[in-house]
Formats: sequence, structure tokens, C-alpha cells
Amino acid sequence: MATVVSRLLEEHDLIRRFSSVLEWLSIRLGSGAGIDEDFAQALLSMLSFVEGCHHAKEEQVLFPALANVAGASRLVDDAVADHREFSSLASRIRDSISSGDLRTASDACSLASSLLKRHISWEEAGLFAMAEASLPDEVKEDVSRRLAEYGGCSAEAASRDLDVLYKAMGGD
Repeated sequence: MATVVSRLLEEHDLIRRFSSVLEWLSIRLGSGAGIDEDFAQALLSMLSFVEGCHHAKEEQVLFPALANVAGASRLVDDAVADHREFSSLASRIRDSISSGDLRTASDACSLASSLLKRHISWEEAGLFAMAEASLPDEVKEDVSRRLAEYGGCSAEAASRDLDVLYKAMGGD
């Protein structure tokens, strides 16, 4: 059965996989090994997917729908704070890889991986559950429609980028 946040949950599955990539990359970069151009491009695309697609959908579609739900304001503020923290870490990853600072990139990847894992578990148990339980049916329908129509990003493209990353991790 589809839920109001079905699309976001599907994206969380991609982001969980991506957090594993970041964990692996932290170890790789920490050992002094670099990454090739294809890996770097897929990595940058995934960072953009998390920030510019997934977090943007939540902030522009779901969170405003929760504005009138009792108790949601603090949870939304906490989620937005996590999104900002991830954006800061993503910038550190981009900048440090670009400059060849593998130690800083390694540390930022590790922190980003941990943040994403914690955040999506917390978000599903808190905000997503609240949306399912508290939003009126007509608001759920509107949120679902707006999430489906949200432009400029694609979970399918993110899945392809993850395939590139996982293939590189396997050494193929």
C-alpha cells in the first residue's frame, strides 16, 4: 500500500546505500588511495541528489504540510538542521577531493555517512510516521502528487550513479 511518503522512503533506500559508499570511501581516502574521474562524477551526482532533490523535496513539500500538526515544528527544525549539516559536509567532501586533501575528505565522508544513517532512521520513525498518522487525507494526496511531480531530479539517475559507485567498490 502506498503511503504519503512512499517516494521519500524509496529515496531513503538509495541514500542508505550511498551512506555505505561514503563509509567505504572514507576508509579508501584515509589510506591515501584516490578515486578515478567516473567515481568522482557519480559521487558528486549523489551528493547533489541528496541535497538538491531529496532534502529539497522534504523541505519544500512535506515539511510545509506538517506546519499545522502539533509537535511537528521542533521535528522539522531538527530535520532541517541535519540537512544543513549534511550540506556542509558535502561541501567539505567536494572541496577536499578537488584540492587533493584526502584526510579531510576521508573525515567528511565518515561524518556524512554516520549522519545520513542516523538521520533517515530518525526521520522515518518521527516525521514520516507523524505525516502518515496526522495529515488529513486531502493533504496526503496533495503531498503525494507534489512529490511525484517534483522536477529536476531523478531517483532512477541516482540509482545508476550508485551502480557506478558499487561497481568501482567491487573492483570491476
